[in-house]
Amino acid sequence: MGLFAASKKASIRQLAKQHGISRNTVRKARDKTLDALDKAFEPVQEAVDFNLPVTKKWIETLVLSLILINRASYRSIKMLLKDVFDCSISLGKIHTIFRRAADKAVTINKSIDLSDITDLCADEVFHNNKPILNAIDAHSLYCCVLNINDHRDGDTWGIHLLDAKDQGLCPRTMISDEADGLLSAQKLVFPYVEHRYDNFHLSRLLMDLRRFYRNRFKSSIKDRKAIEHKVSQSDNKLLADAIALENKMRFLSKTIDVLISWM
Repeated sequence: MGLFAASKKASIRQLAKQHGISRNTVRKARDKTLDALDKAFEPVQEAVDFNLPVTKKWIETLVLSLILINRASYRSIKMLLKDVFDCSISLGKIHTIFRRAADKAVTINKSIDLSDITDLCADEVFHNNKPILNAIDAHSLYCCVLNINDHRDGDTWGIHLLDAKDQGLCPRTMISDEADGLLSAQKLVFPYVEHRYDNFHLSRLLMDLRRFYRNRFKSSIKDRKAIEHKVSQSDNKLLADAIALENKMRFLSKTIDVLISWM
């Protein structure tokens, strides 16, 4: 009854007459219903875990965390600060915060002792068509070389490896791909170090090889079926050659599949 009165689907007078009660009783039922609805939908007051003092230094820490941990773009950081903290910050300011921290990191990185690195993994990645020369410790994943350059030849690699050598870098093994500049620098700076090819590039070459022989195998099946429909029963040599080629492609394709499964 209180719900009908609150929704105004029926007048208080009609409800009172229908249930044989006074209009004052209907009003009390309506008020109780409205109070219950208000309590049901009012926001829950959660307990405050802690108060966070948002200072200028804290904002800079947040900006660096979003860049380095979340890999957020400058514009995403600007939007988050505006929407969540009602804090306006320019893209130039975000870049300044990042560059200031990067300059401090360079000084710290140059003071690190690299003599504990025994297995070094080196590679080249690209950003805006510029090579980024990098090398990490295979066990701790510590990045001991990270430099963006205009070139990736042996001289450029050699300069950065010599800088790392001055910090104590003396690995037993070096793992990389077949990059000419990196290999020539490794022979110059670390001639005694054993070089090993990384698993990723070997696996990718095997994947390409497997794709090639799978396609050749499918083509040999198609060719054999076409020959079966065209040649006469007396011309067995052409058909025999097609069957032999199909069996050879099947063997090679399965062999490469086994090699990849072992890796």
